[in-house]
Amino acid sequence: MNAETSNPYLLYTVWDPEGNFKGHLLGTTHFVDPEDLTLDQRILQAIQNSQRIFMEIPPNEMQTPDNKRTLGDYIFLDLSRAAPTKVTKSLDKIVNEVFNAPLSQEIKQTIAARGESLKDEGLKLQYYNQIHTNIKNIAKIAFDDYLASKILSLKSPNFKIERLENKPIEENIPALDQNQSEEEPAIKENPPTTYDDSKGVVRGDEKGLIEHYQKEYKPTHIVAWLKERNREIAAKIESTSQQSLFVMGAGHLLDQNTEPIVDSLRKKGWTIRPW
Repeated sequence: MNAETSNPYLLYTVWDPEGNFKGHLLGTTHFVDPEDLTLDQRILQAIQNSQRIFMEIPPNEMQTPDNKRTLGDYIFLDLSRAAPTKVTKSLDKIVNEVFNAPLSQEIKQTIAARGESLKDEGLKLQYYNQIHTNIKNIAKIAFDDYLASKILSLKSPNFKIERLENKPIEENIPALDQNQSEEEPAIKENPPTTYDDSKGVVRGDEKGLIEHYQKEYKPTHIVAWLKERNREIAAKIESTSQQSLFVMGAGHLLDQNTEPIVDSLRKKGWTIRPW
């Protein structure tokens, strides 16, 4: 597929305050439909020209040695601890549907262990309901897996893709039952929307994504966690001297509620331009 018909995603060029070209930022989505796995030639060029490439989860952390746990499993659990959704079914019915879903045995065991650790029935219901809500993502492709494979095919099998943050993602996810503000409702619905943020990322719809993120509900402790991560990622970009490609979820770049990286760098005199 040629550049005119492939997907742009969110690709930016980056210059530091002294005018030195530092590389690119690439905003992605964790899950995509299979038909969206084509990449614009500019992304491929950015990969080829980068001396260093950073991702939220590098390939050596996407799978365990037995190749059973994938990045999709980690992100699936991440989503399960994100903004709560409205509960419309009983706990028994939700749990039954979750464990009848086509998930790997290992991920079912992980879900069950986490569920059993929640002694509060309300939190347990919220947890399983969020898992149930996100089962649909399993049918999609874990984009980070795909991109990592593409990077290694363009560079070399021995090229090292580095972690964007200091800690592995599975050590960096806040627990559902920790730091929950007593003033926040346990469950809050996001407003109805027809906007598909995954498609928005694939199409490079910066304006639509910013508007979508502004309307999206996140618990206070999740917002604080994302702000902390964004500051850490921005510091990594600022301290990296070689021409690099920094790959991350689009929300890190554009979500106005979480001190987005594009805005943070621009405020410090960096030049960030869509490419």
